[in-house]
Amino acid sequence: MHVGETGPAEDVMRAVEMLGLEEIHHGIRAAESEEVMRFLADQKIQLNVCPSSNVMLGYARNYKEHPIKLLYEYGVRVTINTDDLLIFDSSIENEYRLLYQAGALSVNQLDEIRRIGLLMNNEYNDLGLLAGDHFLILAEAQSTWSVNILIRFLLYLASTYKDYIESKGISLYGTKKATIPKPELYLIYSGNKGKKPEVLSFTKEFFGGNESAIEIKARVIYGNNKKHDVISQYIAYCKVLDMQVKKYGRTKKTIEETIRICSAKDILKEYLKTHRKEVVDIMTQLYDREREMKLYVEEERKEERIEAIKKLMKKLKMSAKEAMDVLDIAPKDQKTYLPMLKKG
Repeated sequence: MHVGETGPAEDVMRAVEMLGLEEIHHGIRAAESEEVMRFLADQKIQLNVCPSSNVMLGYARNYKEHPIKLLYEYGVRVTINTDDLLIFDSSIENEYRLLYQAGALSVNQLDEIRRIGLLMNNEYNDLGLLAGDHFLILAEAQSTWSVNILIRFLLYLASTYKDYIESKGISLYGTKKATIPKPELYLIYSGNKGKKPEVLSFTKEFFGGNESAIEIKARVIYGNNKKHDVISQYIAYCKVLDMQVKKYGRTKKTIEETIRICSAKDILKEYLKTHRKEVVDIMTQLYDREREMKLYVEEERKEERIEAIKKLMKKLKMSAKEAMDVLDIAPKDQKTYLPMLKKG
């Protein structure tokens, strides 16, 4: 829900209390009230912040003084996001970069926000998985049946395609047809199947089957047995995966061992048997994505350290070696920084 970008801080607290929200889009005006910030931190409410949008629309004075810094310092859970791509023309990486360059947050603080965001959003057990030219969305309906899940699918697809097009630099205004992943939608339902359909259709459920400008279909996966239902198996799969990550890190070995162990224990056995390649592709791409983000953070951290070394060398007339010793930089890292300092 969008709230707290223009209205008073109290609007954010009121929305959470009245609607039982777990996250808020924007919510930066909460920084104007210590009471509201403490409430958000205590209740573990997440604010999805869009820095460029806030600055460009005048809701934040600039990046250096952006409210996200104060919210973070008060322990409020924040994530860094983009707003409308066509209007604000920014990316996630750019949002991080702008906050860092303005001095709003340090590399370590930005990295912590990134890691907490990954943890809270369960990226590796996520509902949206990109594998090759297919995009799979898996939604859990538990035991409550609602065709409104199709609207959630629609919104999720629109958001995901927007992010994909942005990340790939695809132009939608040229004559060349864009290449995008094919979507596959799955609904996990743990209640009784009864006469419920195998496939949910958007036009059938909302427009009586009459033709409309939009049509999406989701395959329903049923699981009724408490011990062997799909939800339980999915959770078991995630637990096995976590154990293997601790042993082998985020590597192909981890993926292979997870599939082997789960197949042996009859956890998602049939699915893993028929979709083994897709699962390996999905997890490999997710791990590659995390590695890319870590590399970006490491590069930013290097630049931050280089600047600190240069300041010590200039202000205190230290040698590069002396400055790095003062900053407690490990000998192996010093070897990396020396050539970079000479170039500067």
